[in-house]
Order: sequence, then structure tokens, then C-alpha cells
Amino acid sequence: MINEHSMISYFISKPKAIFIVDSIGAFISSFCLFIISRFYNNYFGGDSSTLILLAILPNIFCIYSVCCYLFIKHRYKPFILIIAVANLLYCLLTFLLISYFFTTFTILGRSYFILEIMVIAFLVYIELNVALKCQNES
Repeated sequence: MINEHSMISYFISKPKAIFIVDSIGAFISSFCLFIISRFYNNYFGGDSSTLILLAILPNIFCIYSVCCYLFIKHRYKPFILIIAVANLLYCLLTFLLISYFFTTFTILGRSYFILEIMVIAFLVYIELNVALKCQNES
């Protein structure tokens, strides 16, 4: 059975793989937000400029994670910490924007963002544990 401990163990042994997981997640997040802002805004609510902002940031995270995967050969720890903190700040920004524009989002929109925050928060938990437990010379 896959649980957080086996995931952490796997990523400690292969810390470079966390960047692929992060980049795929960021790409999916950005893609979904772009589709929602363009075609399904009536169902999710919210201001389209807010959704575009929330779609641009994951693109940056995706590019960062892909670059880390391709170019970082050792000493993954500081780079994992950077993406973990960036993801955590993205969750905070999302929460603040959704709270500020709460009445403009539908129940579906609020549910989407709560689910997204939960998934990203779990990823941050994994990333922080991997960064704290992995060897700096990996």
C-alpha cells in the first residue's frame, strides 16, 4: 500500500524524481485553471484576472521544476526547499484570494480550490520531509 512514508522513502532515495512530480502537478494545475477561466467561468465563478494569476504561477513552478530535474546533478536539498516554500506560498495566496473574493465563487469553484490547496499541501509535506531527510550530497 502506498502511503506518505513509502513516498517519502522513495523520494529520499531518488530526490530528483520529486521535481518531475512537482512539474506535472504544476502543469495540470495551470492547465485546469486556464480552461476554467476561459470556458467554464460561469460554473466556477471568480474574477478571470484572479484565475489567470493563479494559472501563471504554476507555469513558473513547472519550468523551475523541469530545469531542476534536467540540470541539477547533486545537492538537491536547497532546490527542493525552494519549490516547497513556493508551493506553500501559492497555497497561501490561493487561500487569501479565494477568501477575499469568496462571494464571487460558486460552490464548485470553492470546492475546486479547497481540493487544489489540499493536494498541494500534501505535496509540500512530502517535499519538506524529503528535503529534511535527504543527504545534501545526493
